[in-house]
Amino acid sequence: MKACKDHVLDTGPSGTTGHTGTDSSTMTSRIERYMTWEATIGENIMYRSTTPLQVLISLAVDDGVSSRGHRTNIFKSNYAYVGIWTGSHATYDSQTVLDYAGTYNSGYTYTSPIIAIPTDYLGYTSADYYQWTVNPGEYGTTTEEGAVSKYQICYSILLLLVSYFY
Repeated sequence: MKACKDHVLDTGPSGTTGHTGTDSSTMTSRIERYMTWEATIGENIMYRSTTPLQVLISLAVDDGVSSRGHRTNIFKSNYAYVGIWTGSHATYDSQTVLDYAGTYNSGYTYTSPIIAIPTDYLGYTSADYYQWTVNPGEYGTTTEEGAVSKYQICYSILLLLVSYFY
């Protein structure tokens, strides 16, 4: 999460877009400031999304991106953890950065967190979203302070989509 925060705080005030910071930092250099990663790393950046639901749906749909790279990242089986930070952006109002890290641990197991299912998609608030990223100890072991499992994100997408359409 710290690497994501660094990028949002670096690029947001100037309205810069992309994966390279105004300080020439890269996704790799930002992540390596805070953790030693194992198998693979990746990054998604979403602009103009005002709610966690909007971020997750936009990444899953990935409209306008022919490679569907954002969708590939959020569902990539090699990723075990994700850190997320959302902040203001001078050009697009808001920016969310998601950094992913994989593991070589073939015995990696995951226990789903207990998340209340809302009666409608508006039942999720930004406070719920930040709880996942700020209080990781409640949901299990992490490799980076504030990181949450990619399965939490996929599970959350599923819950949000189901609650939105039903």
